[in-house]
Amino acid sequence: MVDGAAAARGDIPGPGGPEMLANIRLMRRRPPEFLAQCARGYGPVVRFPIPKADVVLITDPADVRRVLQANHTAYGKGTLQYDTLALVTGSGLLASDADVWRRMRRLLSPAFHRETVDGMAGRISSVSSEWVRRNLSAESTEIDLDDAMLDLSLSIVSETLLGVSFSGRAELIEAVSEALRIVVARAQPLTLGDWPPTSGKRRLDEAIAVVDAAVEDLASSRRSQPPGADALWLLIEALDQGVVSAREVRDEVVTLIVAGHETVAATLTWTWYLLTQHPQVERRVQREADGLPGPETWDANTLASLTYTSAVIDECLRLYPPAWVITRRGLEPDVLSG
Repeated sequence: MVDGAAAARGDIPGPGGPEMLANIRLMRRRPPEFLAQCARGYGPVVRFPIPKADVVLITDPADVRRVLQANHTAYGKGTLQYDTLALVTGSGLLASDADVWRRMRRLLSPAFHRETVDGMAGRISSVSSEWVRRNLSAESTEIDLDDAMLDLSLSIVSETLLGVSFSGRAELIEAVSEALRIVVARAQPLTLGDWPPTSGKRRLDEAIAVVDAAVEDLASSRRSQPPGADALWLLIEALDQGVVSAREVRDEVVTLIVAGHETVAATLTWTWYLLTQHPQVERRVQREADGLPGPETWDANTLASLTYTSAVIDECLRLYPPAWVITRRGLEPDVLSG
């Protein structure tokens, strides 16, 4: 969605006020369904009558590519969604823009080089196997799948991207989850009304205070271990060299925690759900996994051999995308779909 003066009110079709009010429950309970309904009814560019802003939905792939790639300098991240997310992540890579984004992206890029990522396969297998042993030891164990996948994905992120274990840091996990619950409720693309209520802001402030203290503890723990290529070590080195501030380290660590585990956990949860609905697909995924060599030999080529499993995950992402809307603010005039 695009928010900005670049949207010429008189030229773009869209629902009027009465139609918006008639769909208020759909907007709040199932916003992706409402947006898809508007795209079907009004075409690839839809304008919404939001007070004090021009909010436009674009759905044509060519337009999306233009906004995010071909003409990306004409758009920024100064939207309600990113501003709200920044209440938790600060100016980390997820919410930052322009020069700030480029500077931190260059600093952290070694942690995401292909050879570094390729080397994570064995570690991810080890962390996952240990998680299963610890949590699914009984033959019939009932679990909250969403919570379980959040815990698993956070364990993987901590040991691969941050170089430290989150074991025993339940307060950090809960604080991040609480902060995200509060800001996600606010960051719907067609949110109406003032926010935050006093109780929500108080809970958010309390959760962020816990997160800040835990991140400081994580950095101290990482300092006591050998150097590495993980993102947290790169940030610590940059801090010691005066290249970044302690606040920037905090923001990037929180961003890696948020961006690295919540969307992954959602994808895993929906994948397991879909497999239970399609037993024949589940059996084929299991056969492909059974054919893998020992985890100690895993690398990028091993994962690339999982062609059927990859297709299953792609289909899950199509049906249940964890990030089903991306927002930008128009900074200058542009033309989309004519």
